[in-house]
Amino acid sequence: MDSALVRVEPAALAIAIILAAAACAIMARAAHGQVTPQLLNAIAYVESRHQSSAVSKRGALGPMQLMPAIAAWCRCDPYQLWQARNCARRLLQLHLRRFGSLELALAAYVAGAGAVRSWEASRRPLPKRVRAYVTRVLQVQARY
Repeated sequence: MDSALVRVEPAALAIAIILAAAACAIMARAAHGQVTPQLLNAIAYVESRHQSSAVSKRGALGPMQLMPAIAAWCRCDPYQLWQARNCARRLLQLHLRRFGSLELALAAYVAGAGAVRSWEASRRPLPKRVRAYVTRVLQVQARY
């Protein structure tokens, strides 16, 4: 049985290995942090239907519906999609570290970290509107 060997240049092989390692690192980081592109897409859909010019009654801005103070903290333009997504990613990662679960991180995203801390301290369940938001984001995420 003849087996054909494919000759691969060492430089090409080195590049392929580096690219594969980088892809693995990116996937591991995304999985570890739970803040995936699909999650960010789901939040943008639920918050604003991906409308860059969206402004809520409470003053949240842009496709990710960032409050002005959060946008200032991130030093981003909340109306610019990629800046707003990066800010939302940073905020969600912070909430994940603080609260330890994706559900509570999403609750903090929509209601604020102080509100979630208060609900946890008093052992009260999340309000119905917050639970509905978390459920909706996770449902939409599953479709992406």
